[in-house]
Amino acid sequence: MKKVKVVFYPNTQKTNQLTKITPIYMRIAKPDFGKVETKLNAYLSEDEMRYWNPITQRSEFPGTKVNRVLEDLQYEFESLPYRFKDEYSDFSPQEIKNKVLKVEDYNTNQFGRVLDYVDSYYHSVVLPNQHIVLGTKKNYQKAIRHFRNYMKYSKNEKCIMKGLNTVIALGFYDYLCQEIPSIGKRSILKVSAASVVEKIKHIFERAVDTELIRSNPFKKIKLDKRSPKRDELNLKEIKLIEQLDLKGNRKIDVYRDIFLFLIYTGLPYGDFYNLTRKDIQEENGAWILTIKRSKTGIELKQALIEPAIRLIKKYEGSYETIIYNRLFPKRHLNSVNEHLKFIQEKAQIHKKLSTHIGRHTCSQMLRETGNINIDVINSMLGWSNGRLGASMNYRRTSINMLKDAKTKYEIFLNQ
Repeated sequence: MKKVKVVFYPNTQKTNQLTKITPIYMRIAKPDFGKVETKLNAYLSEDEMRYWNPITQRSEFPGTKVNRVLEDLQYEFESLPYRFKDEYSDFSPQEIKNKVLKVEDYNTNQFGRVLDYVDSYYHSVVLPNQHIVLGTKKNYQKAIRHFRNYMKYSKNEKCIMKGLNTVIALGFYDYLCQEIPSIGKRSILKVSAASVVEKIKHIFERAVDTELIRSNPFKKIKLDKRSPKRDELNLKEIKLIEQLDLKGNRKIDVYRDIFLFLIYTGLPYGDFYNLTRKDIQEENGAWILTIKRSKTGIELKQALIEPAIRLIKKYEGSYETIIYNRLFPKRHLNSVNEHLKFIQEKAQIHKKLSTHIGRHTCSQMLRETGNINIDVINSMLGWSNGRLGASMNYRRTSINMLKDAKTKYEIFLNQ
């Protein structure tokens, strides 16, 4: 019998430069049959990687959970000759890999439904992966929901894996970008559509790896990943919104305050929505906001400016903030953007207001002050290394630096 060799190794070329997480790969080689490599749903932290032993193919760092995963896979591999006996000698490296990873059901079931495969991938690969942040998991859910709606709309709900083709893939991208009033579907930006398609494309890469499909039809889509030019507000327009007379219209006043808070802090709406009082600590006379961004897991840290603090105090102790344990009354994203149209008209601003314009305006204003350190801006906005040419020192940004930036931003806004 030809001797089969299995090797587990950390692929350092795939190390995430931000989180320092390194994925583990498995290589199976068989003389005269060739070899196959695949990425496992297993990762090493920076410390675990430092103690990796290439001889034992395990990490010697205490408490490394990945070792148990690799031991289970090693056991599956070593048990194959006993389970399949004479049949095993004819297995290709690809077939051995599928048996070890227990994906033979996918591989032999080319007549399984596409939507079932997508759901299975999410629940078996994405959801249990502790290195995928919550925001990314939600984005996968959103992408799958779009894909499921498209398959229903295009009457491909019962499409089997063998029938997945380029026509379906291209149709999905077109579906995302167009408005379909008959089913109440709105169009989304091309850059957003590209992000959705990327998630679905990634899901079907596993199907190619397991030879369930010959090629990934979503790879043939030319995606427009360029972000559209966004407007930002100038100081005069911010003042118009601040001074807008909304007495007697508390409903709109709440939406105005939410939008102003986004301008004052530069928070993404998803992170703003989940803010609680525990996210703010008083240090050296400043209100320090510290959170991890839900989308990236990157720390966002800033000293809140006085107008932002006043807005927090305005709603402190109100019924809605107490019952929902939030800093502000709970309002959903679509509702906020819808009511910003009224504020835009009322203030006579000729730019389309949205929650993201609030964040974009803040980032632009911080840069326009001209004398706030780039590392500090990255810290305040929760940006990763390199966004503004930073040096990663923003992770060690001091409270005094944040307070200094706060003062400069306040002076700039009060011009």
